[in-house]
Amino acid sequence: MSEVTPISESEWFDYDVFVLHGAGASDRVQVLARRLRKGGLKVLLPQDDSAEHPSRLESLNVGLARARHIAMWLDEPLLADLSGHHLDALSLARREGRLVVPIVVETRIDDQRLGTLTAADKRIGLQSISQIVTGGRDPDDDAVRAWLTFCSLTKQGPRARSRWADYGHGLDRRGE
Repeated sequence: MSEVTPISESEWFDYDVFVLHGAGASDRVQVLARRLRKGGLKVLLPQDDSAEHPSRLESLNVGLARARHIAMWLDEPLLADLSGHHLDALSLARREGRLVVPIVVETRIDDQRLGTLTAADKRIGLQSISQIVTGGRDPDDDAVRAWLTFCSLTKQGPRARSRWADYGHGLDRRGE
């Protein structure tokens, strides 16, 4: 694989991507962030600013101010917390030409949460739900999510679907 030029090198943002996530996803999001960082991206997580910005909306505002793009770790806790304010902020980011990359991590989403996700899809212009990788908590599923997020952010083609997990795990070995 060729070396990736960080998105932020030509921008005024401090980070390439802010990863918005719900409570309880911290360990898995840390693995995602590590992989994206190994791939050459500058990643901001909500807890990086938690002392100054305790609410999720304040954290999103900080993320929008400091990162070029947003990745949303869409699990039950985040879907439960998404409000019209969040969707408005993310919609504005999309209109500014910024990427909002959805990462669906729940295998089953109840009707209310599916409605929230569908509203987000319509309001923000996310890719259709059927095109987003879903799965369980298997490390290979998270590796696939990391690879597809990396490809979305760097505008690279994802290559052969049968190797996505390998490519995601391969991000861990970069820079060694």
